[in-house]
Parts: sequence; C-alpha cells; structure tokens
Amino acid sequence: GELYQRDDDNEATVKSRLEVYDKQTKPLIDYFQKQGKLREIAGVGPMEEIFGRITKVLG
Repeated sequence: GELYQRDDDNEATVKSRLEVYDKQTKPLIDYFQKQGKLREIAGVGPMEEIFGRITKVLG
C-alpha cells in the first residue's frame, strides 16, 4: 500500500515524546516498581486475551 505520513510523524515530535517519557513516565514506573506495585502485562494478542490478563492481575 501507499505510505501515509501523519503531520506529527517527524523527528522533532519523536524527540519531544521521548523527553516527556523520560521526565514524567519513567519516574512513575520506577516509583511503583520500588513499591512492588508495578505489574507488567503483555499487550500482544486479541483484545479478549489482553483483558483477561489485566483482570487476572487486578484480581
């Protein structure tokens, strides 16, 4: 198929999103991991399977 490029699909946007991740998201992940409250769930597969994994972890 034909390649479609979104307006925000450029190097500057990617760099900005990575900076936001490093400053805002990564510290939260580290915090909850140290608290023993972080649960990682594979988000690959059919939606029903992913939902099942989430509900299993949340109990």
